[in-house]
Amino acid sequence: MRGGLALALVAALTMGVAGCTGEGGDGDGVSLPTALPSVDRPERTATRTAEPTRTEATRTEATRTEATEDPEETTGPTRTRETAAPVTTTEPVKTTEPVRTTQPAQTRTPERTVTEAPAATTTPAAEATQSAQAAVPVSESDDTGSFWPWLLLFLAIGGVIGLVLIGRSRRETAWDGEGRALAVETRSLLGVRLPPVLTARTAAERGLSWPPVRDDLRDLSARWGLLSQNAPDGDRHASSSQIAVLLRDLAPAIDAENEALAAGRDWRMLRPQVDAILDGLAALLQPQPRPQLPPQQPPQPGPNRRPPPTEPYYA
Repeated sequence: MRGGLALALVAALTMGVAGCTGEGGDGDGVSLPTALPSVDRPERTATRTAEPTRTEATRTEATRTEATEDPEETTGPTRTRETAAPVTTTEPVKTTEPVRTTQPAQTRTPERTVTEAPAATTTPAAEATQSAQAAVPVSESDDTGSFWPWLLLFLAIGGVIGLVLIGRSRRETAWDGEGRALAVETRSLLGVRLPPVLTARTAAERGLSWPPVRDDLRDLSARWGLLSQNAPDGDRHASSSQIAVLLRDLAPAIDAENEALAAGRDWRMLRPQVDAILDGLAALLQPQPRPQLPPQQPPQPGPNRRPPPTEPYYA
């Protein structure tokens, strides 16, 4: 009997405990009063969605659930109800729709590549036509480019030759002018001032008239020598240098004749040398004759022309 009572008591206790804890029913069970404080912590239900984005609504619901999870101290029997509020957090998952709006932006890049591909295929034909059209102007530019350097070279050479010829003609003109002036002075000395010296029969007369003439002869000889150094061509150089040499030789020849006259020797033996020098100077200093034009013949009478009258015509 005692064993059966014990078993019935144990069964009653277990059923009572199950009723207090709520395991046996759908919900509201009554817990036995205890001396210790009881803390009921509802289980945290966190729903993880497959979407990587979390919305503001889920965060607010999570904060609300966490606020309800604070433990409450109860001194008496408390009734706890399991709330299904955390389950409602699945509704904000619908906010993933804005994420889908970003997908068209990603799909735009393939569309651009697709549209660019035909354009890339059409460019070689256009480039080929452009290169074919530009082939002729390139050859023309090359021809003109090769022509201009030669033209500039010819112009430069012609300019240099022209400058040389102009400079040479200017030098010739200046030299001829100086030579003509010097020839006039030389002819004046030889034709006006030297004859009185050569006709003097005494050494005293020659002693007075000869020294200034001799100085002028030496001066003219030096000037002709300097002019020959600046001659523009060989002919002018030869003629001017020859005049300078003859003037230089004339002074010693007259000095030798004066010395023979002063010594009482026959000075006429030395005159042929002086005459030869004077003849050479006269031949070089005389002006060159201008080329004469051939004489013009009178016009011959033609068949329709009347010959000139031989006798005057009187009316």
